[in-house]
Amino acid sequence: IDDEELIVNYHSMKSQYQIMSQSVRNTIRLPTNCIPYLTPGRLIELVEEKVKDGTVDVIEWGWGVLVNWMKLNESETYSYGDQKKDKTIAKYKLDCFVRSKLDKNKRWVPDNGPNAE
Repeated sequence: IDDEELIVNYHSMKSQYQIMSQSVRNTIRLPTNCIPYLTPGRLIELVEEKVKDGTVDVIEWGWGVLVNWMKLNESETYSYGDQKKDKTIAKYKLDCFVRSKLDKNKRWVPDNGPNAE
């Protein structure tokens, strides 16, 4: 393979970039960093991540309008990668308007317009 060393370096840099990008996203999503910006009327992109049996199921709800938010009494231990932090992070409930519909099983699901599946 021509320029194999360059390809290996590119792949290594791309992997490092993806790891760093995920680290930045995790830091931004911490409640202590994003709560000051949660004001009524703000547009937010809603993505739901459900972990079941070690796999992550991602549901993209699309963009919605924040109406209100409140801090819940529950809290959980924050884990960052493979390390668990001792500090607990409070859970928050966001009330927002988002385009959705009832499916045949009477569950709310994202409605991404007429061209959606």
